[in-house]
Amino acid sequence: MPAPLLDMLKQYMEEKGFREISHHEVSDVSLGEVHVFTDGKKYVCVRILDDKAVTDKHLFLTGIFELLRAMNFCHEAYVLLSPLVATQLNDEVFEKFGIGVLIASRDEILEVIRARTKPPVVSTNIILARLDHLSHQVKSIEEKISEIFDRIDQLESTVREAPVERAEPQITISETKPRKKPVKPRREGLPSFFEDNPWLEILSKRGEE
Repeated sequence: MPAPLLDMLKQYMEEKGFREISHHEVSDVSLGEVHVFTDGKKYVCVRILDDKAVTDKHLFLTGIFELLRAMNFCHEAYVLLSPLVATQLNDEVFEKFGIGVLIASRDEILEVIRARTKPPVVSTNIILARLDHLSHQVKSIEEKISEIFDRIDQLESTVREAPVERAEPQITISETKPRKKPVKPRREGLPSFFEDNPWLEILSKRGEE
């Protein structure tokens, strides 16, 4: 097939958020020259029919049969036609089978017929392959979890074996200064034996009464 048509198709699908993937990701049987694209949610199969399909009937039928086989593994199926091939075909045939039609002009690809969307048929081998892939992922996660638990055990062992430094209680003794007795003012004009005499206080109060 002409490289320009394939390049145009890849650019067209990339602009729609699709990337080309291998046939083995969707089917365990050969899909011939069908191109498979995905956006992570659905699969789109496209078969290119260039100008040679107009003069070579076998080439045309082979392309159609390959696309019909691929429809079992894709959500949508399209045929990309060159302008010459598009003028020679009846669109009703593609609509009947739910095949979308893309026509390549000089500088762009036009969607003439929208493909019918349907759930693909997933083969047993594909299911087993996906389960095997999931099994490997689960095993990898289990190994990582096991490593985490081993590290936790090592940390706990290190903590248990580490010497514990116990701080001795510190007792602070503060010096208590003896309280000084208040010094009573000395009464002037009295003999010394009257100092600190309790009777003097009592007698002085009686005089006031």
